[in-house]
Amino acid sequence: MKRSILLSIHPTHVKNILNGSKFFEYRRVIPKEEVSHVVIYSTAPVSRVVAIARIEEIISESPSNTWRLTKSGAGIGKVFYDSYFTGRNIANALKLSNIVELEEPLRLNAIGESMKPPQSFCYVEAHTISDLMAARV
Repeated sequence: MKRSILLSIHPTHVKNILNGSKFFEYRRVIPKEEVSHVVIYSTAPVSRVVAIARIEEIISESPSNTWRLTKSGAGIGKVFYDSYFTGRNIANALKLSNIVELEEPLRLNAIGESMKPPQSFCYVEAHTISDLMAARV
């Protein structure tokens, strides 16, 4: 099984992911290893793991090409996008699918005792996805 990652995402963007208006998550840095799922951690004031999603594909192109390919599922405006990728040659977009919201949001220590919200991302154990899927019901 491919690895999974934990992403810290602002609650506004999490809301858009969960309501289906945002299915691309933009990142300046992406994992070097192949990953299959993302564990979505909603930052303060929520401060909980709220969902999991499959990573369908990762687009890594110039900022203009990435925007052209992803704008319909961006969930953000072009001005915000351009500001985020200012000075970058590559813009990365993780295409999320099979998004499953947890019925009960979980504290990070439910994944691992020493887990801290990552600045960019962190890898999580393969069994975490199975455990979270079981916890959602």
